[in-house]
This record gives sequence, structure tokens and C-alpha cells, in this order.
Amino acid sequence: VSISEMRLIGLLLGLGILVAAVVAQGKSDVPFQVMERGVNSGEREQGLKVIRTEKAFKEYLKDRGEDTLPKAFKDIDWSKDQIVVVFGGEQPSGGYGVEVKKINKLDVQRLEIEAQLIRPRPNTIVTQALTTPYIMIKMARQVAVIRVRFILD
Repeated sequence: VSISEMRLIGLLLGLGILVAAVVAQGKSDVPFQVMERGVNSGEREQGLKVIRTEKAFKEYLKDRGEDTLPKAFKDIDWSKDQIVVVFGGEQPSGGYGVEVKKINKLDVQRLEIEAQLIRPRPNTIVTQALTTPYIMIKMARQVAVIRVRFILD
């Protein structure tokens, strides 16, 4: 193998690694499904709640003043899945929301949810009331510690 062939192989390997990095950017290590979004979680601080059992989910709903299990949640297999609720904290008006961008597997024992607080656009007419936006996602049941990190737009 000549030096020019080795350089070409090195260049192609480097290019392949670069392309793989660009393609992987923005992909979630852990798949998830958005189940519900809303603006009235009642949680004043940004954070999350992990719910691993149907009983815990029903208690969570009861604490929010809901008596019935929403239809979308009736088919959850609690032996395989869990619900994570990400709270956007108290906001000064309507027009706010929470978006989960991706879930990073930091190691076997830790996951990090990258979330974004969506703000209303300038000059948008919004409800003039305090809101507490949230998003509920379903993901495979984990024993890992899960934390949320809010990223800037």
C-alpha cells in the first residue's frame, strides 16, 4: 500500500466518522413517545416526575384532580413501560410549552432528558394568566436515575 493510498484511506475514515457524528446529532439514545401536553401541571418549578406503576399514575392523576384514566394511557404495559412528566415551571402567561428533544444515556445508571421551554412569539396574543406547562412521555421502563436539563432555543 502506497503512502497516497494510506492518505486516501485515512481521509475516507475521517470523513465517515464526521458524517456519522452529524447523522447522530439530535437522535435520542432512548426512544420515547409523547402521550400528552398541557399548560396546567400545577408544578411551579422546572423538573420531572417518573411514574413506574399504574397505581402511582392513578395517584398522580388524583392529585391533579382527575378521576378517570385517559384513554391513551389504558394500554400501557407497566411491566415494560413508564411515564415521565417534564414540568416547565410557572410561566407568566399562556403560549408556553415543553418539548422533549432527546434522551441521552449517560451510562448504565443515568439518563438525561434534554427538554426545551417553548416561549410565545413576540406580539402573539396569549392568555393573561399564570400557566405551568408540561409534557408526558412514555418510554421503556428504566432503573436508571433520570434527570432533566433544559436547553436554550
